[in-house]
Amino acid sequence: MADIIDYIDQYGNLTFEEMPFNEIDSLVLSRVSYIPFNGIVSPHCSHKITVLGAFKEFLSKHHDPYKQVLWHDDVPLMAAMAESQRFKKMELCAYRNILDPHREMQFAAITIDMGNGQLFVSFRGTDDTFLGWKEDLNMSFLPVIPSQQEGVNYFNYVCENMKGDIITGGHSKGGTIAIYAVANCVEKYAKRVKAIYCYDSPGFTEKVFKEIEEKEIMKLVYRYVPQSSIVGMLFYNDAKYEIIKSNQMGFMQHDIYSWEIDGKSFKHIKSATKSSMFFDSTIKFWLDKMTFDERRKFIDALFDIIDKTDARTIGELTDNWFENSKTILKSIKNMDYKTRSMILAALFTLAKCVKTNITVSLIKMQGF
Repeated sequence: MADIIDYIDQYGNLTFEEMPFNEIDSLVLSRVSYIPFNGIVSPHCSHKITVLGAFKEFLSKHHDPYKQVLWHDDVPLMAAMAESQRFKKMELCAYRNILDPHREMQFAAITIDMGNGQLFVSFRGTDDTFLGWKEDLNMSFLPVIPSQQEGVNYFNYVCENMKGDIITGGHSKGGTIAIYAVANCVEKYAKRVKAIYCYDSPGFTEKVFKEIEEKEIMKLVYRYVPQSSIVGMLFYNDAKYEIIKSNQMGFMQHDIYSWEIDGKSFKHIKSATKSSMFFDSTIKFWLDKMTFDERRKFIDALFDIIDKTDARTIGELTDNWFENSKTILKSIKNMDYKTRSMILAALFTLAKCVKTNITVSLIKMQGF
């Protein structure tokens, strides 16, 4: 089945005059923010480098480029872009990549001058750092997470220093940051935005979503989720979405390289799977049973356990899983009674929510 790299191979020699910007182009540019361009793309708007030039420098800087990227296919994606007439002359600038443990923030963004009078502001989603994942989960109790506010600052900076209409977006948390940035930036800058693309992006607290909705930002949003989406169903987001076909299962459908392409668009399907809807209702039901303070304590305790392993990324945790698992079990055993009871209570509540939703699903299936 065709993916976004196949799309570039097939249509990469067509200019935007020959084939207008589309939903696949937006996904490609949303992925660019995941490439580690430290020391290659300037943090400022005034210094630009082409996609071709940046990829050449990336290859010359790293002996094994595959060890630098989050996902193996990120390297062939950049190679395809660098070889295509459609993407290789685009100019990159304003690259930011921030990991701030004190603020519990993982943020990255890059701006792409498409060469047609438009800019694409690309926000990175969650990487493989536990800091990034913790910030994601913090969305369950914080009205605004630090990367969302950083997104506003970044967006204002780009708009102040660059001209042209703007398209913005991102995959995963990146799409959520894009929406929040446009909703809270300087008003005159928001008027330059023509579209916001969100790919399997989580939502907000209900209060924040309602505030964004009042600003009529959601009419600019194009939202896509795979048929068994998990991440894209987290938290509150009442915006309409398109369902696209993935060739993976479960959580692995979050991988954009599993999304099937049909010509110049995604392979769209009519409805999400029952497992996706079950997960969505179960998590929302579970969160509704917990106060914001209970959510915070549960997440803090969970990541305190992981922190004892000294692993900073998912890869580091799994590479030394035997020793890390012993450390995790020891940490749980040494917890004070109150914290351990709180974690067990939260997990017990989750189990009850799963059981309740299974019962409801069976009743519906039998037509009662």
